[in-house]
Amino acid sequence: MFFGANAYIYVRLIQVLPVLSTYTKILVGACMGIATCGVFLSIALHHNELPAVLSFGLFNVGAVWLVFLLYIVLALIVFDGIAWIGPYR
Repeated sequence: MFFGANAYIYVRLIQVLPVLSTYTKILVGACMGIATCGVFLSIALHHNELPAVLSFGLFNVGAVWLVFLLYIVLALIVFDGIAWIGPYR
């Protein structure tokens, strides 16, 4: 569900910004991928491979992304629901 929500946000973002170049779309996707996997990477690699500063940074980026994801998904569901109901009024 978490990765599906991220994919939904990415698709909606690309639909909103169609004038972006391909490189910019790839950069946006890479940033979203890092933010999406940040919490999981920091937890999985905390004790073995990552320095404390990098683990802390990845965890914070991932945690902020989780909160941002929650509010954006809720807002998009409301806006898409209004757009879906709109023609039937």
